[in-house]
Amino acid sequence: MLPLLQGDPVPTSVARERLINWFADAPRSLQVACDSATDFKFLLHLLADVRPRNLKMSYYDLRPLIDTTVYHREVMAHYDIKNREHHALADAQAYRKGWLAWMDARKTHRTR
Repeated sequence: MLPLLQGDPVPTSVARERLINWFADAPRSLQVACDSATDFKFLLHLLADVRPRNLKMSYYDLRPLIDTTVYHREVMAHYDIKNREHHALADAQAYRKGWLAWMDARKTHRTR
């Protein structure tokens, strides 16, 4: 993962402030989605004692989706384009696309 890092490092306090402001700018309640409890713990550690009001304090577990065809196919297609697996932003984008494809497939299946 280290070779994928870009830009100048920022102090933890600056990263915390930026993240808190990002949450504050969101128009509604947010829930983190991740495939590892460790990732969520890292987020909580970065936030320290500051808990944005619009952030749910539990995460949506993506692990059950990993073995579904629609989720896996969409995530892998994203990496074919971005080719940056294990880069936080690329992973977030890939997982979002996979989750949206999985949700769309569920909607289609329910309406039949």
